Amino acid sequence: MLPKPVLERTGALGYFWRAKAGKISRVPKFLNLLRLVATGSDRAQEGDINQLRSKFGGAVDRDLVDLAVLGKMTIGGEERAAVEEYYRRECELFGINPGTFAPIETVPSERRRTQE
Repeated sequence: MLPKPVLERTGALGYFWRAKAGKISRVPKFLNLLRLVATGSDRAQEGDINQLRSKFGGAVDRDLVDLAVLGKMTIGGEERAAVEEYYRRECELFGINPGTFAPIETVPSERRRTQE
């Protein structure tokens, strides 16, 4: 489940994230990726995101959604560097391109061997 502030910001940017997700069949995948990033991947990351939220409040969720949907923060204040670092770390962990918020396509190992 997405945190309430993430859902609210996603709703505010509805047109943009639907366009970014493309086909309607990709919308659930997009929202699932957003959930992974916005909730923390394990206890350590969950602690990281909770610390950011307690320090910077709702700006953290706004910035995470902006990065995922728009590829940049629209406002970003003093939390900017910390949120961006967290976002990039979570994207890397889950194999998400932080610039496009799409899964990074990998070449299957069999095809890779034949191309070498």
